[in-house]
Amino acid sequence: MIRNLERIMILLSFVSDNLIPVVAILSIKAFVRYKLIVEDASFSEYFVIGTMLSLVITFVLHLMLSTLLVI
Repeated sequence: MIRNLERIMILLSFVSDNLIPVVAILSIKAFVRYKLIVEDASFSEYFVIGTMLSLVITFVLHLMLSTLLVI
């Protein structure tokens, strides 16, 4: 659920050409998970890969929507 909400918020940021909310979302996400990231190296890799994958999925979705809807 949170993952989908994160992607929707990032998508809306991409559509509105305002990347500041993307930075805020990623910062909050890292702040909340900081202790796990520092303590567990495998989790930190998982966290970075998951975050990057989420951004790529959202950006590709934005490109597809902008092509279809001519935003």
